[in-house]
Amino acid sequence: RVFPTYHPYPNVALSCVLDYQAIKDQLSEKASSYFFRAIIDSVVFDVGSGYEPRYFIELDSSFHDEAQAQANDQLKDSIFRAANTKLIRIRPLNAKASSVEEFEKLVREVMRQL
Repeated sequence: RVFPTYHPYPNVALSCVLDYQAIKDQLSEKASSYFFRAIIDSVVFDVGSGYEPRYFIELDSSFHDEAQAQANDQLKDSIFRAANTKLIRIRPLNAKASSVEEFEKLVREVMRQL
């Protein structure tokens, strides 16, 4: 409902939407290795432009507080910086607030701030 003319897809392989060859020289060895294992929680594609990816969204729950998840988040952030592409991180203020309406409101607020 937030993107009525776009198609959001969940769990998209990073290697399917970013050009590794264009950024590989800017990546650390760890980031290069992680590039081919990383998944983006949601990619929003613009149907009208031949399914160009427009928004890259990560949904950061409390699992992202763990050390390994934070290390992976830093690698993913470095990959997006190298690609000069915005990665939108969304973290609910209230972890127990999980209704569709509350999530939609949160996404709309984050998108307004871009």
